[in-house]
Amino acid sequence: MLNDLEKKLHDDLDTNSLVTLLGDMVKAPSISGDEKPAVDVLASWLDKAGFDVTIEDAAPGRPNLVVSHGKGASEGGEGQTLLLTGHSDTVPIGEGWSRNPYGGEIDGDKLYGRGSCDMKAGLAGMALTMLGIRRAMPDLKGKLVFAACVDEEMNGLGTQAAIKAGLTADWAVIGEPTELQPIRACKGDCYFEVEIRGVAAHAGSPDEGVNAIGAAATAIRIAEAHDRELRHHRHNLLGSPTMSVGTITGGMIVSAVPDRCSVWIDRRLLPHESGESALESFRAMLDRDMDRREGLSHQVALRMELPPSEVAEDHPLVQAVARAGRDSGGPNVAVGGWGAASDGGYLMRDAKIPTVLFGPGSITGQAHRPDEYVSIEQTIVATKTYLTLAARALTSGLK
Repeated sequence: MLNDLEKKLHDDLDTNSLVTLLGDMVKAPSISGDEKPAVDVLASWLDKAGFDVTIEDAAPGRPNLVVSHGKGASEGGEGQTLLLTGHSDTVPIGEGWSRNPYGGEIDGDKLYGRGSCDMKAGLAGMALTMLGIRRAMPDLKGKLVFAACVDEEMNGLGTQAAIKAGLTADWAVIGEPTELQPIRACKGDCYFEVEIRGVAAHAGSPDEGVNAIGAAATAIRIAEAHDRELRHHRHNLLGSPTMSVGTITGGMIVSAVPDRCSVWIDRRLLPHESGESALESFRAMLDRDMDRREGLSHQVALRMELPPSEVAEDHPLVQAVARAGRDSGGPNVAVGGWGAASDGGYLMRDAKIPTVLFGPGSITGQAHRPDEYVSIEQTIVATKTYLTLAARALTSGLK
């Protein structure tokens, strides 16, 4: 049940401003690697709302944004620090759109555009939450922090840089598109690169060479066999770890035996796994089963790791997000797990911040697709949930 403060926060929420900010962010492209246009829109809105906006580049021209309200324990304040966060980058547009991917077009309850669902709706809701809490709670117990970080869709540079710069909290919520379901566990992700060296030769005399692409086919079969083995391991919320060959690059011309080939593999991780442990398991299979012909060699390396994450179901943050969602008009659904990876892995592993995902939109049905959209009503409910959760965390605390 909502108390008087929480009801006031909901009543005072300016839904027109919420939708306008979301639309303006969608109209500003922010494909991973060039997030600045959308971050500038968000920074301008927060500046006009009276916040001191901190901008720090995670990489040249790639700005992280942080604003806060209140004081944490390290600043002489009392109470807990709640972090609301998400990523500002999007995937590329891709083919097949019937609407302007940067139009922010509204049709009924849907707002269309690349990044609308994943995850500018969550960011817009968190920005409105900052304003609502500051107006209703000028002297609060604890601290509310909002961080929009770059590069989640690629290598997680933004959140890692924010942590190194001192981003910390007692609890964190990421506004990923979870269809308003609290998510307490996420798979991790890592990339392996298998590099194979052979011997170049003229294609008219292929026996004088050693074909690296042919050897790569063997490596791919080993990866597929390893994937079948992994399917025997299961997590109650996340299912099985997986391996998927994503790209293969080799050869220089069709009339030459290729002496080099590179295969990239996506490996999804369960909470008890790390990129290194997964790499060693796969490397053992490669070393055992790869072709041993003279002139042929291989090596495999870990090129990227986004850690898995898991918070216990009875953790106070998990229960608080679930209650806030139900009390704010969200669906009465069980706490779940996510097959995708998120920046929560870095927050939990590197900053030791318990992290739950909660936000509007569907990662499987709407994100990364042509005609991406988000429900305006879900965006409003998510924002009310963030307001409710923040009010509770910054008054009596999450218990």
